[in-house]
Amino acid sequence: LNTDMFPSLKEVLQVALTVPVSSCSCERSFSALRRLHTWLRQTMGQRRLHNLAVMLIENDLVGQLSDNKVIDGFATMKNRSIL
Repeated sequence: LNTDMFPSLKEVLQVALTVPVSSCSCERSFSALRRLHTWLRQTMGQRRLHNLAVMLIENDLVGQLSDNKVIDGFATMKNRSIL
């Protein structure tokens, strides 16, 4: 490669070759949605399906939640809000 002729091409190639190209998180999200949607799609609304999908995909954040806080949150909700 003649760096005198194309001085910025070398830098562009170095940057392009070092940038990791991965679609793992996207593929994981679609896999999770496919697993969730197959057995629950007939029994729930779109909002609930969306919320469960987010919980399934963001499992590491859900693991940080306190069980008591979640229980207290449900206890303070009105019955019509839970559905």
